[in-house]
Amino acid sequence: MKEESGKRFKFAIVTPSHAPDYERCRMLVKSVRKFISGNATHYIIVNKKDKKLFKTLEGGNIEIVSEELILPWWLKRLPCRISGKNVWLNFKGAPVRGWIIQQLIKLASAQIIPADIFIFVDSDVSFIKPVDFQQYFMRDDKVRLFRKYGGSDKRWDNSTSKLLGLPLGNCSNVSYVGPVIAWRRDNLLALCDYLQENSNKNWIEIIASTWHVSEYSLYGHFVDNIIGDNNGHYHDENPYCHQHDWVDGNKPSSLSKEQISDFFSTIDSEDIAIMISSAAGIPAKKYDHYINDILSRREVSNHHKIT
Repeated sequence: MKEESGKRFKFAIVTPSHAPDYERCRMLVKSVRKFISGNATHYIIVNKKDKKLFKTLEGGNIEIVSEELILPWWLKRLPCRISGKNVWLNFKGAPVRGWIIQQLIKLASAQIIPADIFIFVDSDVSFIKPVDFQQYFMRDDKVRLFRKYGGSDKRWDNSTSKLLGLPLGNCSNVSYVGPVIAWRRDNLLALCDYLQENSNKNWIEIIASTWHVSEYSLYGHFVDNIIGDNNGHYHDENPYCHQHDWVDGNKPSSLSKEQISDFFSTIDSEDIAIMISSAAGIPAKKYDHYINDILSRREVSNHHKIT
């Protein structure tokens, strides 16, 4: 699976989003336009009803894609929330949580997006320095895969083991979850084929019927435990993102004005991005001036390679 040495890869930044995250996504798009160089297109995937709103962000290397182009006809979003949650009708099984739909969108994105490498970045992330993905995420034609020991979710571990046909516990104590994640398209397509061949059932049906699943855990364990040594990745445990996020299953807290200031003052020199999780419930307008300041004062200069 090793590519020809020196090959220039085509990159896709993939961001599933929706109207409540529009302002966060707008800041992400500004940072992509400012800092992302090289052969990269940013695909923002939204529901048809939100497409008109997000079309205001389109242009240059930014493309807006409808969820309906990626998901099958038998998955339909309900027009209203149930108990505050997004729920999708599944005409082939039980209703599906919106959170699982996000996982499906990422896993299915390789079916329609023509890129070699996928960089998954959620709406609540913004880049804060110049990044050439070829320099940052490639080493000897291998793609950086975030992996760290500890911090995994037992429910995701067990679900991943079952889906991949691995012994229960085989996927424990390893996490592939992070704010800026790189995958290979060929491996992603191979994962979908593997799920389907092992169950004789459409792979989307399999994921849609799984209550707890992490797309990052599923892909990470597939390439490490099923494909093995020739999976085209190298490992790195540094997320290179300054983040206020979930910790050990605990929802991130809200931040005061002073705490937000402290957050932005403690960015590490190696970080290429920041994230204030939307789960913290902090309106973007409370911190967007910090990001706008970074965008206005940072000039595109030398790229520092992640090694």
